[in-house]
Amino acid sequence: MRSANRAIRMIHLVILIGIAIRAFAALNTAVINPDGMVYIQQAKAIYHGDWQLARACVPFVSSYPFLIAAAHWVLPSWIDSARMISVLFGSLTLLPLYFLLRRFADERTSCLCVLLYAFIPFLVSGSADLIRDPVCWFFLVSGCYFFVRQLETRETLRTRFLYLTSSYVLFLMAGWARPEAFIFLIFSCCYSFLYSLFSEDKRYLFVAIASLLPLGLFLMAGIMLFDPSFSDYSGKAAVKLSASLDQYNNLRDQLGTLAGAFDRGALRSFLWKVRNLVWLIDVGVLIGNSVAASFIHTFLFLCSGSLGYRRG
Repeated sequence: MRSANRAIRMIHLVILIGIAIRAFAALNTAVINPDGMVYIQQAKAIYHGDWQLARACVPFVSSYPFLIAAAHWVLPSWIDSARMISVLFGSLTLLPLYFLLRRFADERTSCLCVLLYAFIPFLVSGSADLIRDPVCWFFLVSGCYFFVRQLETRETLRTRFLYLTSSYVLFLMAGWARPEAFIFLIFSCCYSFLYSLFSEDKRYLFVAIASLLPLGLFLMAGIMLFDPSFSDYSGKAAVKLSASLDQYNNLRDQLGTLAGAFDRGALRSFLWKVRNLVWLIDVGVLIGNSVAASFIHTFLFLCSGSLGYRRG
């Protein structure tokens, strides 16, 4: 009982430290990022009920301007309202992150991980800027918690259905903030279906399929309410995907032409093999950027912990 109370005090202290750091960063950030003014203009249009003007700023209207407009009822300054939303959701992310980590580790380890997360400079500065990312982080981590929770077999089917549906809704909210987060929704739906096929409890297949019904209803409601905002974004995303595939094929053709310019030798062989392995370079760049974004010291902690786990 005493250890449980100590763990509760620890996580409360860590969350308060995270809030203090983000509030300090927000109060000492004098420069407003350019897209922050776009979100403020959208929030003003939403606040005054002018939906056409909100879409005139940026075709895709995320949840961030709506939250800014709601915060403006409390704070008279639009900039302060936008910063408050960033600080609030950036700080609240620590709470679902702790509960998510508790599914895999004890209280002390979870508190240490949350403390490390609270001090990552990239995330602190992101919570001080006028960007959509903190809102996405909160719903994304919350969705991951409910998704992991529903995989626990000791829960009843009804509880697992509620958890799975909640995770889908939270992933939808994360995707509304940043559409890139929809990939979590896609993978979670695929994983739930595959998990149900190999699960010993075949009744879970009903849970996986039934949870898609409220997901579809929420998705259709969002499309009907915010169309053509979603249609415009999905169309641009499809165009960008097609353009990236064309550029990839063009790069392979250029490497093949360059390799053909040499009659023989190691350089010809190298270029010809690189032509078929260009995607590995993209994977390396993605991993490198991910390590840099997660702060290199945290990545070193992860590597050292993985080595210790293997020894144990």
